[in-house]
Amino acid sequence: MEAVKLQPSGRHVASTGHNYSMPLAYGGWFEVLSEDGKAVEPVSTVAELAALWPPQCVVREPLRAIVCSGRKHDNPDHLGTTRLDKTRTVKTGECLALRDTVEAAVETNSHVAEMNAGELAHTKHYLRCVDAVGDSIFLAMNQVLT
Repeated sequence: MEAVKLQPSGRHVASTGHNYSMPLAYGGWFEVLSEDGKAVEPVSTVAELAALWPPQCVVREPLRAIVCSGRKHDNPDHLGTTRLDKTRTVKTGECLALRDTVEAAVETNSHVAEMNAGELAHTKHYLRCVDAVGDSIFLAMNQVLT
C-alpha cells in the first residue's frame, strides 16, 4: 500500500515515497482513497443506509440506538407492534448487519399510562440491525448518522 498526500492546491495527490504493508491479522480500519485523494462520502441518514442496503456497515461516529436483547423483538404485542424499551450508544467501529425494517413502539412510563387510558401508541419505522453479540439495534428511519 502506498501513502499519498494532497498537494497544497488540494486538487492532486503525490506519493510520499513510503510503502506500507498491512498484516492479514490487522484488526483495525483504514480508509482507501480514490486516485484523486477523495474519500467516499459517508452515509448520513438511516433512510439513506436502508436505501443502499449493504449486508453490513461499520459505525463511523457513536450513535444512540434502541436495543432489544436476543429475540425479544420477534414477540409483538396484541396490537402487532414490536415493543422497544432500552437504549444504548453504538460505538465507533462496531459492525452492524442489516436485517429488516419494522414498525415499533417505544415503551416509556407515559406510554404505559396512554395504553391504560385506552389510547393507541404512536409507532415509528426503524431499520433493524444485529450487532456482534446478536442484539437487535433499532435505528429510526429519520435519524441522522453524522
